[in-house]
Amino acid sequence: MSDAMSDAMSDLSTASPTLRSSTPRRVHGSILLLLVTTLTIVFATATTGVARAQSGTVQLRLVSVPLSIEQDDSLPIVVSAVGEVPTDGVIVVTAYPPVNSRGDVATIVEGHLPSVSAAAISFPVKGLARDDSGAFVLPIPTQSATRLKTKLRLKDPGLYPLSIELRDSDTKGTLAQLSTFVERLGQDVTPSTVSVGWLFSIDSPPTLQSNGTTVVSDVARTQLSALAGFLQQTTVPISAVIRPELLDGLKRSGTASDLALLKQVAAAFGNQHELLAEPSVSMDPSAAAAAGMQSTFTDQLRLGEDQLVGSLGINSAKRSSWFVPAGTDAAGLALLRGLGVQHVVLGQSAAIPQPVGTPTGEIGKVQLGTDQTIPALITDRTIDASLHAATDDPIATAHLIVADLTALGIEHDRQLTTSAHSPARGVVVSVGLVGSIDPTLLQDVFALLQQSPHIALRTVDGVLSELERGTDVDDMRVIGVSNPSPIDLRSAAFTLGSLNSQISSYATMLTTSDGVDPRPAIWRRLLQVYPADDITNAERLAYANQIGGDLDVLRSSVTYPSLGHITIGGRASDIPFVLDNSSDVDLKVMLRLSSAKMDFLDNDQVITVSKRTSANGRTSTNIRVRARSGAEFPVQVQLFTPDGKQALGPPSTLTVRASVLTGLGQVATGALLVILASWWLQNFMRSRRRRRDATSASIGRHPVKRSVTGRDQDDADQDDAHQDDDTGPNGIIRPQFDDDESGGGSAGRSDSGLDRHDEVGRHDDETRVIVMQSDKVPDS
Repeated sequence: MSDAMSDAMSDLSTASPTLRSSTPRRVHGSILLLLVTTLTIVFATATTGVARAQSGTVQLRLVSVPLSIEQDDSLPIVVSAVGEVPTDGVIVVTAYPPVNSRGDVATIVEGHLPSVSAAAISFPVKGLARDDSGAFVLPIPTQSATRLKTKLRLKDPGLYPLSIELRDSDTKGTLAQLSTFVERLGQDVTPSTVSVGWLFSIDSPPTLQSNGTTVVSDVARTQLSALAGFLQQTTVPISAVIRPELLDGLKRSGTASDLALLKQVAAAFGNQHELLAEPSVSMDPSAAAAAGMQSTFTDQLRLGEDQLVGSLGINSAKRSSWFVPAGTDAAGLALLRGLGVQHVVLGQSAAIPQPVGTPTGEIGKVQLGTDQTIPALITDRTIDASLHAATDDPIATAHLIVADLTALGIEHDRQLTTSAHSPARGVVVSVGLVGSIDPTLLQDVFALLQQSPHIALRTVDGVLSELERGTDVDDMRVIGVSNPSPIDLRSAAFTLGSLNSQISSYATMLTTSDGVDPRPAIWRRLLQVYPADDITNAERLAYANQIGGDLDVLRSSVTYPSLGHITIGGRASDIPFVLDNSSDVDLKVMLRLSSAKMDFLDNDQVITVSKRTSANGRTSTNIRVRARSGAEFPVQVQLFTPDGKQALGPPSTLTVRASVLTGLGQVATGALLVILASWWLQNFMRSRRRRRDATSASIGRHPVKRSVTGRDQDDADQDDAHQDDDTGPNGIIRPQFDDDESGGGSAGRSDSGLDRHDEVGRHDDETRVIVMQSDKVPDS
């Protein structure tokens, strides 16, 4: 293109000035025509070469290349070609200067090869040997000190980028090209190692449904089977995170295929691979901390560990390392720290992106509080992207991945030359599901890793432990964590606490006479699924409704007939009650009565109510009471669970009529009785005195009295005034009279209204007795 343009411009410059001046329009037109013609020819020539390179759609694919070679060793490379390869084509292998960092590797992977090459060697296609599959075998000798054209010069130890091109022999155009790396080792150099851990994870929604059935998805079964098969084939230590509830679901289903799958997974782990601890159901620690569900998260973690051990028969799950795939915060990490987690692996979305130029592969720390941190390592973004990117050449991709890890070791070697306290380097690769990555790619990566002198294959816990031991805490950079999980579990926390309390209380109603009732265990198992953060609110509500419905049935099983009026007599009495049970099992309830005017001696009595199939069909009981007052008053009656924490229904009112006088009524009644007794006693004494006076009066008027005493009545009255007793001289009985009656003489009337003379006849018998007594009195 440049030669044609130069010739054209030269011809124009040598033209006579006259011609240019006399015919300017014609000259300008000739120049334009010449330029268009020249550009058309050049573009056609260039596109012809490109079209030739692309018309056959030839592609080179890497079959094999050594990961590393010793000084001056042979470098055998095997490549295959897809498409039509021209017989006169040439395969050119070019070596570029060694790279010094992961960034250099990334640049080459993106297609930006260095502008200066270190050495190159070419092979005519028609002279190359082929293997059984038809791939081209390139026997490449290397050299370090000499400069022979027949050898590829790799002068110093290092990681050399290689370009393998298929060129057209005529146009020298590139028909196909691929890049790879090879490390030339040094005889006197021991490379530093980089710890590499691989993390697989399998998650699943809860297998236990709200209706109590178990549903395991076929996708989860396929993932577990693929992981078990992969673990059995590789000798690379693997760490895995498996949802414990999924394994428990396989065990709970009880089918032969599910039990066989569990056995396969258990055998695959053995003693080489590592299983990290996880909550039974998906539960983000930051969401749990925000909702105040720290104790629930702890229970879920313990349950998950028990399920892993019980399902797989392993000794224990590793709790010291924890994988945080998504957003988190300091509160969530502090919760993990308090549960024994020593270091965490943060997924890319869980950590704030690091500034450009931040060294990779170094462990950092997350600030949890003023004086508390937790070591953290971010999963490797570059390797993760390479593993999950679509590729049609898995072997070449595997070499690029291992070359990237090798470059990390070279970076560490360079740092050690300048600082003896360079932090240790390590990488955790979050693979995800086995099926999400090309299995050929994964197998090639693992095979190459085992050949690299820079790579130390470890479990995730092993990588974190080595990095923590090899890094001073003061040298750890602070890693910022992204926003926590957006899941809000606060309403779930309230419902969870309420249901948990109800289950504990209602379980006390169930007796053991008919064996252990399975319902409390079922309710608690459903409640363990309730806080899962990978289910919808509608699904979570279904679990709560199932438990609540069962509790409602139990709540309404025990009843008592309608309450009316009852009358009790006396201060202490019994109130009878009859309880009915509509369920098929005996139930225990607490009967509670309350009233401001009555004491209940047998209150809060726990009663076992017979099931409806029993002979009598109902249960009777008596409550001893003591009334504080009489009259009529209400008594509140209510049934509770035996622990007294849950009411089985609203209270009912029983009207009690008590015939007991107490308090002020007793005082008033007592006073009236005293007054009545006093009045009766006085009336009795007065009547008795009147009768006695009446008798004495009749005796005093009788003629016998005068003849006996020889004195008249006036003298007798004077003697009576000086006597203190009822006897006169000679022992004769002397009747007493009231003052108002004694002075009236014989003409007076007694209180009884009878005339004293009339009484003489009535007391003839008494007079005779007195006369007989007077005859015995001796003379004075």
